[in-house]
Amino acid sequence: MVKRTDTNGVAPEALEGARSATGSASGAVEVKRWSTGRKRGVVLRLLRGEPVDAVSREVGVTIAELERWREQALAGMEAGLKARTSDPLEARLNEAVRRVGELTIGVRAAQALLGEAARTIDAVEHDGVDEAGSARASIAVATAKAFADRVSVETASAIFELAGTRSAANQLNLHRHWRNARTHTLHDPVRWKLQHIGRYTLNGTLPPQHGQL
Repeated sequence: MVKRTDTNGVAPEALEGARSATGSASGAVEVKRWSTGRKRGVVLRLLRGEPVDAVSREVGVTIAELERWREQALAGMEAGLKARTSDPLEARLNEAVRRVGELTIGVRAAQALLGEAARTIDAVEHDGVDEAGSARASIAVATAKAFADRVSVETASAIFELAGTRSAANQLNLHRHWRNARTHTLHDPVRWKLQHIGRYTLNGTLPPQHGQL
């Protein structure tokens, strides 16, 4: 007489674990695949204090494997607890510092180009002014001017970006920096300078000598 086993009230994990441990009906051993959610459920049982050997028998997973799951879960929890909570004010301060660094690079680069233009003019005057030397000096000055135009307007605008709404108050008069920079860019536009710089760089075409550059 074949004895039937009552499976009512037995957890699904137990049945699946038993199938994994004993193999399928055909005799082939099944490879148990555990999802993250199912592993979490088993680990929570262990953390609640259920005996690991009992859980092992029920779900069909070795005690060593269950211990490994538990250690991995505890390590993840510890790492999560150590993580610092994001501070919005600190994040904004860090972004402001980064922006100042970015603007500083632009200003330093503009100063370097201006210094190079001055040295080029001095060298041309020292060697004697000719058409080629005059063109070299003009291109150096135009390069410094074109770059300084963009940097000056960007930096003057960033004053309000970094300091906030109150920085636009008339009594502070900070807007004069943006106004002065923008006025100079309009009086001496760089779009033609860029054309002459490009032609000189690519083809060696000398720029005009009548004040357009």
